Amino acid sequence: MRKFSLFTMIIVAQFAVGRIQAEEVQGLVQEFLEVEDYLSKKKPSPEARKKILEKNLLDSVRNTLSRKISAPATELKNLKVSELSYERPANTNKFYIKYKNYYMYYSFSMEPEIYLQLPQEEILYVKPASFDKEAPHKEESAALPDVK
Repeated sequence: MRKFSLFTMIIVAQFAVGRIQAEEVQGLVQEFLEVEDYLSKKKPSPEARKKILEKNLLDSVRNTLSRKISAPATELKNLKVSELSYERPANTNKFYIKYKNYYMYYSFSMEPEIYLQLPQEEILYVKPASFDKEAPHKEESAALPDVK
């Protein structure tokens, strides 16, 4: 009897799941394109653009440092937008960022003032304590401090 009820439950479950399936519908492409068109024509205000850019840069720095340095909690503890310095070459989606002794390069695939995203390309450099751009170049070990 027990085998019969288990078998019955399996059959009923398969029947119920079989009815809940995705189905092909007509007009979904058109609806998608209409939403895309509406969103592309909607221009964010300068304040909103700045906020989106700051969020993208902050998230990118947080993501990079949390993956690439050995003690990210201490470095990320006080990370704020006000502590970042950045430069953007004209007419590009590339950013050069400085946070403490970390120098980062990010390249975004789309306009980072409009779309929330992480960079498609990133480079991280840690400025050594012995850095002196006026002094002649010395051979140093390739290992950087506090880097995984």
